[in-house]
Amino acid sequence: MLALINDTGILVVVGAIVLLFGASRIPQLARNLGEASKEFRKAHQDSDDQTQDSTPLALPSSHASDQQITLSPRQLEALLASRQAPSASPTEG
Repeated sequence: MLALINDTGILVVVGAIVLLFGASRIPQLARNLGEASKEFRKAHQDSDDQTQDSTPLALPSSHASDQQITLSPRQLEALLASRQAPSASPTEG
């Protein structure tokens, strides 16, 4: 559809925009459009990140009779961190 718009059509559209908004407001409109586009991309990226974080991971079981446990990546990282941390139990000698 955009291929059907020729140079004259573009000039008509730009002229209409100038008449509607005035030449002084066009830079502000373009700036606002750029900021809105940036916010949209950021929100889209954030939603993709949240979707990936909430996708459960299936842990393989060592025995066929074991139940399958699903954890989100954040839960798995917390579990691994707690197991790698040295135990804080005091030893009395």
